[in-house]
Amino acid sequence: MIWLDLWLWGGLVSVAALGVVYWLVLELVDLVMGSRSHRDRSVSGSDDDQLPDIAVVVATTNEEDWIERKLADLATTRYPRQKMRVIVVDGGSCDRTLDCGRNAQAQGAAVELVSVPWTRGKAEQVAEVARHVDESILVLTDADSRLEPLTVRQLVEELSSRSDLGVLGARVIPATRLPLERWHWKVVNRLWSLEGRNLGCAGVSGVCYAARRELLTDLPPDSMAEDISATRAAASAGLRSEISSRAVAYELRVPNDPVSLVETRRRRGRAYVRAFEAPSAGDEGWRMLLCRLVRCAQLRLMPLLVGLVAAGAVARTGLALAEASSLQLTLGVGSMLVAALVILSVRPLRLALLLGSLEILSLPGLLKRWGSRGETVAVNWRRRYDEPPVLDPLGRYSEGR
Repeated sequence: MIWLDLWLWGGLVSVAALGVVYWLVLELVDLVMGSRSHRDRSVSGSDDDQLPDIAVVVATTNEEDWIERKLADLATTRYPRQKMRVIVVDGGSCDRTLDCGRNAQAQGAAVELVSVPWTRGKAEQVAEVARHVDESILVLTDADSRLEPLTVRQLVEELSSRSDLGVLGARVIPATRLPLERWHWKVVNRLWSLEGRNLGCAGVSGVCYAARRELLTDLPPDSMAEDISATRAAASAGLRSEISSRAVAYELRVPNDPVSLVETRRRRGRAYVRAFEAPSAGDEGWRMLLCRLVRCAQLRLMPLLVGLVAAGAVARTGLALAEASSLQLTLGVGSMLVAALVILSVRPLRLALLLGSLEILSLPGLLKRWGSRGETVAVNWRRRYDEPPVLDPLGRYSEGR
């Protein structure tokens, strides 16, 4: 039982160190330094004349189900039409994506269609556009996303007003019925915001972010996460990456069942790890190096550690059930059912509650062991102090046996 305890608590400590300690340190730094060096840097609304010319880029590959809705979404953006250029760059779609774009053009949509079928992915599509436009700021957004009418304006206002900022991302809200996916994005948004304010190396999501054009011209063509590659390019250029406190983007193509959730997290996790582990194009600084090391450790080691902790909890629970009486077993199972209902109905702390519910079943066995140990101690205590003292062979008093 002792080795199971060491296994379980060692795993929990490791999970906490990777997933919680780093976060708590950032929260503490943000609390201490927030009033002095990390004040709210959001800007108030600017006049239309002060806004720069921008290009909104939508990279597509087989997006016929989404592209028309995306163009309709961008038509509601509150940004001067004469200063906003919408470009759909297609990477060789095999469906009707380009036909849908041409239909939108025929109906009066102000959109440019660019076909680059030789590209290997979104990163190369974005780089191709960045090398051939004149606008200094590009806003990138996925075809399967929806933006608030002011999202583009808010991103551009803050990015254009700060010379130290290279990439600015929007907060992401998934349109899913899965509470775990919504909770995941709440955690990610908070963590990225803390990294941006305190380290200047926030992660951003390709759902929607704004970047300076020169940072996107040389993205690694084989990158599977161009958003992460853009933040690394900003770090190499000595610029910051942050998350906007105002801009919001909604991700529409999201997992709605546990199987698709696991597959989505695995696919994105692999892409992020590859982007973080890719060789750097220049000196990214110690802050970006720290973020990369922590993120790679989280993405590579956290699933393994969580699996080990769960296995240890199940094994320890099985041993405890073997030692428990029928009444204790009934109470343990009932406690686990209550915890399971809480897990299914309440959004926060699901993983902690799940592991905790497994630990509940081990309590009867532990109490039984502690009780027997307490009885042994009590017997020894009585034998030590209740029996009369006796004389040893030398005639000296000694304690009772």
